[in-house]
Amino acid sequence: MGVQLPGRMLDVTIVDSIRLIQTELLEMGSMLPQYAALSHCWGRTNEPQLNTKTKAELRRGQPLASLPPTFRQAIELTRGLGLDYIWIDSLCIVQDSQEDWLEESVKMGGVYTNSAICISATDAVDHNGGCFYIREYLQDAADEPPQPKGDAPFRAARGNTDTFSWPFTYNNLVISVDVGSDHGTSANLLPSGIDRAALNTRAWVFQERMLAPRTIHCTKRQVMWECFEGWSRESHPISIVAATSGPESWGGFNAKMYCREVDRIRASNRGKLQRPASDTVRLLQQWSSVIEAYAGKNVTYISDKLIACSAITKLTVPVLGKFVAGLWEEHLASQLLWYRKRGTEYHAFGWTTDDQMQPRQAPTWSWASLDGE
Repeated sequence: MGVQLPGRMLDVTIVDSIRLIQTELLEMGSMLPQYAALSHCWGRTNEPQLNTKTKAELRRGQPLASLPPTFRQAIELTRGLGLDYIWIDSLCIVQDSQEDWLEESVKMGGVYTNSAICISATDAVDHNGGCFYIREYLQDAADEPPQPKGDAPFRAARGNTDTFSWPFTYNNLVISVDVGSDHGTSANLLPSGIDRAALNTRAWVFQERMLAPRTIHCTKRQVMWECFEGWSRESHPISIVAATSGPESWGGFNAKMYCREVDRIRASNRGKLQRPASDTVRLLQQWSSVIEAYAGKNVTYISDKLIACSAITKLTVPVLGKFVAGLWEEHLASQLLWYRKRGTEYHAFGWTTDDQMQPRQAPTWSWASLDGE
């Protein structure tokens, strides 16, 4: 099967406007189109949409000024990176067509896997939040300040005290402290604030973040970089924290590295009649960690619980076999050993209201029947 690309993308090469294009009509030759993919919260506001009424207008061209800040700034960033196209779900999938949604949703994994970069509007709660911010002078609780060296005390950017907020900011810039500081390589670099952001509580975004080869996280304090190799950010542009360290809020397991492990097992066993049992056991353990992190994420429609992780599932099928209602059929005995986190109890009148079993989306013996961790 060839590389899976989105059915539509937005051409951003036209000055002050965008234009909806059919990907199959592009003259690609041997080179696939390089594009960015936007990861964002829809929020409660009315999202600009591709639908049967707006399709013709978007194909002719839409003024950039008519788009909300998140879309507009993501397009500016795409252009700044030298890319000609961007994929935005609400503008590239026909929102009032169930048929188009079903056709394009199965491509979702390929959309992010094959993107040049994912632009994440991490701190925006809706499309008005934007990607760029006037930097606030705020304490970042996830960071610990570097220890002063020699006799020169560190001074706050505001006030003559021996304490300071972090990161340093000056005239809307983040001041780098890589040079002459041991802080740049410490575990405190892991941006746990990204995991706690509203965007990354969403189930669909969990999959997007896992599959994207590289991501730019646009936050209120600074821009951060994430890829399979590790993490970096404005205040530490030289230092890279290894991806294997993993954000603590993912249960001590970096879910992004799961994709690498699947690829490694598939490559090492290509052409072999039997796979080592150790590979299967290790992948099942990692799969459990992925689901542990994923199950507590939020979905607007509970029916999306399994759909929103379908790309990760498809990636794993060649190694673990048939996938049934959220569990691997060949390993069903161990797969049934799941439990509700934080001790949810079953009462005479049923499950507590915030953790309802959902037999409509999966049988009750599957973790996917529970709307919670």
